[in-house]
Amino acid sequence: MAVVREEIDPATGGLAAPVGRTVPAAAGYPPAPKLWLRSVLPRLVPDDPATLLITDFSREDAWTVTEERSIDDALRDMACAGIDVLLVVRSEVVIGLVTAEDIQGRRALELLQYSGFTSRGEIRVAHVMSPWGRVPVLDWRSVAASRVRQLEEWARNTRATHALVVDQLDGMEYVRGVLSRGHIERSLGCSL
Repeated sequence: MAVVREEIDPATGGLAAPVGRTVPAAAGYPPAPKLWLRSVLPRLVPDDPATLLITDFSREDAWTVTEERSIDDALRDMACAGIDVLLVVRSEVVIGLVTAEDIQGRRALELLQYSGFTSRGEIRVAHVMSPWGRVPVLDWRSVAASRVRQLEEWARNTRATHALVVDQLDGMEYVRGVLSRGHIERSLGCSL
């Protein structure tokens, strides 16, 4: 599994990406269905293709948020979409991600306790997000050549809850998808 941090755009701190509220279908894939319940997915086995664990934005909607949005609004966006992670974008460049755990967990609580914030409404996504440089990044080609057991092993060896998956299209690198520890656990029926 390749980690491709060296391909980060130093000018922006992220990858130039065709990302908006949704990413258009790539490589001739049909548009994403509007509702897909992960709870009805079949269990996977270690020899299944690793791509089955990826939320692939060529097939599913990519949900984004700006760094200026309030954490409570971002959490509502996640709840409405039935997801637990949003890509954080600045001028259509992915600069990081924010999870429901970031918003509901220790990060937001510590900001209220130890900073000048007096209410949750003052806290913005930028305050609790994981910036690009701290998010594991996997190469789509490496993932496509892997099996579920290899991503399971990767998850067991890291504390990361999510990883971004990048690919190339027409010579431009873009965020192709996201890998979630929770999705791995649900798909395999185990705790990592």
